[in-house]
Amino acid sequence: MRQTQTPATRAAFFRRATAAAASLLALTLTQPVAAQQDYPSRPVHLIIGFSAGGATHNVCGAAAAEMAKVLGQPVVVENRTGGAGSVMANAVIASQPDGYTLCLCGIGPQVLLPLIDKSAEHYPRELAPVSLLYVTDYILIGRSDLKANTLEELVDDIKANPNQYTYGSSGMGGIQHLGLAMLADSIGSPMLHVPYKGEQPAALDVASGQVDLLLATPTTAKTMLETGKVKAFGSSGQKPNDLMPELPTFHSIGLENMLVYTFGGLNVARGTPPEIVEKLNEAVAAAVKSDLFLERVKGGGMFVPETGEQAYASFLKGEIDRWDEVTTKIGFERK
Repeated sequence: MRQTQTPATRAAFFRRATAAAASLLALTLTQPVAAQQDYPSRPVHLIIGFSAGGATHNVCGAAAAEMAKVLGQPVVVENRTGGAGSVMANAVIASQPDGYTLCLCGIGPQVLLPLIDKSAEHYPRELAPVSLLYVTDYILIGRSDLKANTLEELVDDIKANPNQYTYGSSGMGGIQHLGLAMLADSIGSPMLHVPYKGEQPAALDVASGQVDLLLATPTTAKTMLETGKVKAFGSSGQKPNDLMPELPTFHSIGLENMLVYTFGGLNVARGTPPEIVEKLNEAVAAAVKSDLFLERVKGGGMFVPETGEQAYASFLKGEIDRWDEVTTKIGFERK
């Protein structure tokens, strides 16, 4: 027989249901807060899009070791190469926004790929900035039998011989390609681009005389210069590179727009709580002051910029705006 509920019974039922719902809501709301307060309670994974053993990997390893001291948990470095950084970026975007998966993102996935590839235009929206770790400029090297011996002589000879100079790069649409395309546009004299699968093959072909020029990372440039088979002409920063301070900058000879940098910054998935981003920033601030990190940064011809989330976001905006203008001006076709 069905039991009829009295008004008092129904009121008691709703009171119990309301209390249960309130308890469940409170539990739901407090669990993320507790998780943020306990962060990190397990190892943090830092994904980098470069192979092990290079200058970038060494700098990243130093940062991870120093950050672990502040966080109280290991920071495990994982190498995931491919797609000009897209493999690494996709892994972080697909992760939970809880601060346990980071990437060392550079100019590829955050600046250049979104400008040249429609399938990558979501990266800046979905990769939240934490902090910059390092910035580095490039060294312009050329084959040893080039007539020019100084940066000014080289620029003058390129101007006098349009379409006669060739330059290598680590790949189509990368910073080494677009950097020298910007130089050619700036001086009004086109050069021929020869893309390679990586910087090392391009550098070796400069040394063997197969191509004329390459914007090389400082460590590659220094190594190749020591062979005696290349010349070094100048650097692409606002001030001379610490590994080769004797070289002039493009900026110093009047080519003020020829600022070509790459960088490494820590990013997390969009939606990561600000309290966690703040804790990561505290760890970065300590790491970049450590002797181990500074030693490796200097050895790689890099420098430490202003750290922090806002400084990183501002830096990224400036680079995106600048390279958007460059790719538009040189007519780079977006895929």
